[in-house]
Amino acid sequence: MKRRLNIAAGVLHRPQVVLLDEPTVGVDPQSRERIYEMLNELRRQGTSLLLTTHQLDEAESRCDRIVILDHGKVVGEGTLPELVSRLFGGRRTVTLTLDRVPESTLPGLELKPGGRSGTALLADAVEELPALLARVRACGLEVEDLALHRPGLGAVFLALTGRELRE
Repeated sequence: MKRRLNIAAGVLHRPQVVLLDEPTVGVDPQSRERIYEMLNELRRQGTSLLLTTHQLDEAESRCDRIVILDHGKVVGEGTLPELVSRLFGGRRTVTLTLDRVPESTLPGLELKPGGRSGTALLADAVEELPALLARVRACGLEVEDLALHRPGLGAVFLALTGRELRE
């Protein structure tokens, strides 16, 4: 309620721009949705919103344009599709769960050690996926589950800032 009240107090005078720093930190899911309903209404009324957040899922689903900062410098900016295209092109990640642990390696599929699942990076999923599935079947294995993903904001963020732990 304090966050909602804080936002309400900040927009009573109908500003053209609203700056929001982590507006949903520490709030329950219902309050989070209510806050974003309020913010969406402001956008419909023509208010520009500038949001800073570490919640990449929020930024991915709610922001039109994204700017990624690393050590105070802009390392990426644009819409999510622009950022993904710039960094990954049309590549997609496919995750396969097999019916059992393969006895040997499968070309093009990076298996988790001792596990039944693995991933492959595909430049053209429509062209490459049938061949990958055929290789799996040729080894006498069946696919129990398949998931195809395009890189999201998390992958973009890690590609631009690195994977090392920050102090």
